[in-house]
Amino acid sequence: MQLNAASEKKLARVKPDLVSVVRRAAELTKQAFQIVQGNRTQAEQNALYAQGRTRPGNIVTWTKNSKHIGGNAIDFAALVNNKINWDTKFYPPIANAFKAAAKELGVGIVAGIDWKTRDWGHIQLEPRAATPKAPAAGKGWTLSDVQTALNKHGHNPGPVDGILGKKTRAALTAFQKAKGLPETGAPDKATTDELAKPAADPNKGTPRWTYQRFRDLGWSRLTSIALTANMQWESGGGAKAIKWDAHGDKGRDGKFHSHGASQWNDRHGRYQGLLELAAERGTPWDDPETQVRYMDQELRGTEKGIGKQLEAATTLKDAMKTALKFWRPSIPHADKRNALAANLDKEIPDE
Repeated sequence: MQLNAASEKKLARVKPDLVSVVRRAAELTKQAFQIVQGNRTQAEQNALYAQGRTRPGNIVTWTKNSKHIGGNAIDFAALVNNKINWDTKFYPPIANAFKAAAKELGVGIVAGIDWKTRDWGHIQLEPRAATPKAPAAGKGWTLSDVQTALNKHGHNPGPVDGILGKKTRAALTAFQKAKGLPETGAPDKATTDELAKPAADPNKGTPRWTYQRFRDLGWSRLTSIALTANMQWESGGGAKAIKWDAHGDKGRDGKFHSHGASQWNDRHGRYQGLLELAAERGTPWDDPETQVRYMDQELRGTEKGIGKQLEAATTLKDAMKTALKFWRPSIPHADKRNALAANLDKEIPDE
């Protein structure tokens, strides 16, 4: 089964591991289904929670802390004659396909169909339920494991079907060439050792990646654009980049006192907070993921007033005006910052 366009649209901001499970489940099951819910922001979840309580409608959720927030869950519906059908008899085969796909891909999931109060069309990530790969790369791996790893490293082996066909051999050869290994086209130990290493994200740290990470953390489209544009400007990255290892605010002591893409100042303890988070995560202080998470931490904590104002903005102009308060109350170079935001707004499709 091939996922329809409506399903692919709902998967746009869902965690990659869960997307892989969904697509593999579609290949495994004979019962067609459609994704009807994916990522939600906190504001969207709050509005859904209010339904049947302070707003008209039936109660459809029992929590404000849904796994949907951040793209950790999806809801699906059975398709019968290309129409959504809620008859529960159609749902066990689909849920079983999700479980089989998750096991094959080594991704931990929980199916709502197994809960005491069944949520027939719900699947969520559950990392603690994941089955780890064997420590020795290749030991205990199936060819499906190899194909999945090739996908993660950006080499398309075709369907994850456990068959060493022409496309899988070509993907193995291309991967081996990229890593300087003998080009055997076979999943030998040297190749699986390399495949077992985490795949680098070639887009990590780019403005588009940064925007998406803020979206993944639950911030609105306007807020995510405004934060990304200001990080571009503050770090001196220009129109196409962000400099995560930037330094500024050189004092009379000859030392720089502002650091990172957001120029956190060490005179006020903010840079020290970034260093603490980096130490907790076991990453360098200039790691893009760590800096995005630190920004998120500040906007939900010490700077939550600005965070709330950002989420209340209804136009990009208002979001930028608010975001500037986070960095520079005097608002220098607002026109250049706004230009960067306008470019992002054009490049990133409306959701």
